[in-house]
Amino acid sequence: MNLKTTMKTIYNLLSLTLATIILSSCASQNNGAKAQEVAPQIELTQSSVTSLDANTVKLVMQAKGKGVAVGAFFIYFYDTPPQAKLEGYYEKYGRTYVNGGTANTPSTLLLDNGKQDEDPRTGVFAYTFHTKDWPTGWYTMRVAATNRPAPGDWLAASRDFRIKVGDAPPLQTSNIPSAVNKIIYMKEGVYPPFPSLYVFPNGDLATSFSTRTHRSHKDNSGGSVSFISKDNGKTWTKNSAPLIYQKWRTKDGRLVRPGVQGWVHVDASQEEKLKKEHKVIMKVRPGTIAYLGGAYFETSTDNGKTWVRKEISMPSNIVGLMLYSQRPSTLNTSKGVRLYAVYGLRSGTSKREVYFLRSDDDGKSWKCYPMYPDGLSDSAVGLTETAIEEAADGTIVAMMRSDPSGYLWEATSADGGLTWTKPAKTSIWGFPADLIRLKDGRLLCAYGYRRSPMGIRAVISRDNGKTWDIKQELIIRADGLGLEMDLGYPLLHQLPDGSIFCIYYITTDGYHNTQVDCTTFKLPQQ
Repeated sequence: MNLKTTMKTIYNLLSLTLATIILSSCASQNNGAKAQEVAPQIELTQSSVTSLDANTVKLVMQAKGKGVAVGAFFIYFYDTPPQAKLEGYYEKYGRTYVNGGTANTPSTLLLDNGKQDEDPRTGVFAYTFHTKDWPTGWYTMRVAATNRPAPGDWLAASRDFRIKVGDAPPLQTSNIPSAVNKIIYMKEGVYPPFPSLYVFPNGDLATSFSTRTHRSHKDNSGGSVSFISKDNGKTWTKNSAPLIYQKWRTKDGRLVRPGVQGWVHVDASQEEKLKKEHKVIMKVRPGTIAYLGGAYFETSTDNGKTWVRKEISMPSNIVGLMLYSQRPSTLNTSKGVRLYAVYGLRSGTSKREVYFLRSDDDGKSWKCYPMYPDGLSDSAVGLTETAIEEAADGTIVAMMRSDPSGYLWEATSADGGLTWTKPAKTSIWGFPADLIRLKDGRLLCAYGYRRSPMGIRAVISRDNGKTWDIKQELIIRADGLGLEMDLGYPLLHQLPDGSIFCIYYITTDGYHNTQVDCTTFKLPQQ
């Protein structure tokens, strides 16, 4: 399997699993499962980039394998810099690689102790960049160790670095002068994706997220933590209070939360049985697989201490449902309709599409139906993670992640989510989104930006979602590093003083320490 095929496979898996495995219920499906063997893996134990002088940069990587040998390394630049024209570099997969082969037979692989390796130790790779002829600027590169050229599954561990060449000005990290960033959580060796956001009735903010032992959206091994802020996100402490979305509250005091099972983890011995049932199946780790489950809603009459679950009947042609995130995908309209946007696959199709769980009796009963009963008109584009909000004129606006275009697609409903306009591609590149209505009636849409310079961005609509001011795109963060498909999931909240609070996850110091951060900023005037 080559790198291009591998990256495409990773993208497909991530787009299927990103938000679903947030659910603690998924982890609970592993209870009682037999002990699992440890999967082979490659680990980068050390990596550094050091400027020796104005024109010389030294890279050193050290790697080891668990159950597999380290065979080679690779180095590529995201930005396709001009040095591609220099001897020793070549273009492949739209990127600029250090050539591990020859001019006539190039290779992405830099063999351990091969001709490019300046360090004779096994498992250590050193390489010197001579940047005298490089144009002034910043260059973002990925370095990695891999099991190649051995056959079998592709295994690799990677980190990202930036190289400054010449007197390049400091990188622009935001175009919002008032933006203030805060690290909520960062711990060496822990991967904390998909932070949630809760707002207590008194205005306190809280978040929870998993603390995974592996950088994986499939393997949810690890724990979780929760933090609370009593000063609008300035400081955070460990939280033990129950976390309740206020949108769950009903008029008669109950709590009602809709949901989907998503990926249900089971022993791998059940694979043949599930295949006969036409389930969508995914391998999680040796000995464990997962299949897509159905929908449900839970009711609590004791403020969340206990919950009673009831299944929601699904259309017979749905093969499984997945969620994005409770907060952006849940809407209680001004007319008393409760909506929850999920997504899944229809039998006989390969493109995911949006479905809704809907209640018009304050959460007592729910129905599940597709956004488009006849399926998507554009069969080349799948629609998945969806944020919904009610605009000032009563229109419901849906901003949907698309696969594979990378642009947000939009649709609107004027009848409480029963029918929707044809989905339309917006000019907003980034995903997935959160969408809120501001106190002044404008709509604010935030999203992860997963191409260089990676980070978090947002746009404003002043006409109830009909148009978005992409020319004045707000750059909340632009200093992200790490795997392009793994950053963002921003969640928004407008604070009492009108400023915006935004929480997300991001990597800024190389692909090994992901952190949960927040940014507080003031919006430009209308």
